[in-house]
Amino acid sequence: PAGLAVLFKTNSTSISVKTEWGQLYSSVSTMPIAYRGYDLYIKNAKGEWQWAASGATKPEKGDANLVLIKNMDGSEHECLLYLPNYCEVYSCKVGVVEGSSIASLESPFRHRIVFHGSSYTQGISCSRSGMTYPMQFMRHTGLQVIPMGMSGNCKMQPYYCDVMCDIEADAYVFDAFSNPNYSMIKERLQPFVDRLVEAHPGKPIIFQQTIYRESRNFSIERNTFEQAKQDMASTLFH
Repeated sequence: PAGLAVLFKTNSTSISVKTEWGQLYSSVSTMPIAYRGYDLYIKNAKGEWQWAASGATKPEKGDANLVLIKNMDGSEHECLLYLPNYCEVYSCKVGVVEGSSIASLESPFRHRIVFHGSSYTQGISCSRSGMTYPMQFMRHTGLQVIPMGMSGNCKMQPYYCDVMCDIEADAYVFDAFSNPNYSMIKERLQPFVDRLVEAHPGKPIIFQQTIYRESRNFSIERNTFEQAKQDMASTLFH
C-alpha cells in the first residue's frame, strides 16, 4: 500500500487502527514504523496538514488494535492516514470512540501527477510512511500524487511503460536512473520517452537525475558504476 492514504473526518477523542496483514516485510535500513506502521496527519487551523501521530504494532502482536492518538478535544477534525510502505495490508479498520462520528472525506487534492521510480520514490529509509518525497510534495502543494514507486525494480521496462501509458494524468515525474545500469539507460530511455509522448501528447514528462550515493565515496567500483549511469543520462538528455 505504499503511498496510499485514507481521508476521513471525526470528532472522536481517540483514533486507532486494526490491520489484517498479508506478507510482512522486514528491513535493516527502514524503520518499522515506516514499513509496517501508520502515519496520521490532521488539518490545523491554518488549513495545513500537520503531523499528529504515528505507530506500529510489534510483529508478535499480529492484528492487535493500535491506538495512534488519544485525549483529543472532541471537535471535528479532518484526518489523513497513510498506510505502511512495504508490508502487505489485506484490510485496515479505523477505530473511534463509541458514540462519536466518522465519515469519509472528499479529497481536497487537485489534478493528477504520477511519480514513478525506485526505492527512493517508494520510501526506503524514510522515518514514516507520510515522509516519502512524493507524499511531502502532495501535502505542501495540494496536488494529487499517484505513487508508483517500484523498489529496486524501476528500470524503464516496457511493461511499466504500458502502465504509464494507461494512466491519465496532468504530469509524469520519473526517478528512472536509480536502478538500471548505464547500458539499460542507453537502450531503454528513448523508446520509453517516445511511447509516453505518443500516449500523452503535450503533457509534462519530467525525469530526475539519480541521487549521489555515498556508497561510492571510497569504492572505485561503485563510483565508476554510479558515474557511468549519471553520465549516460546527462548525455542522452543533451
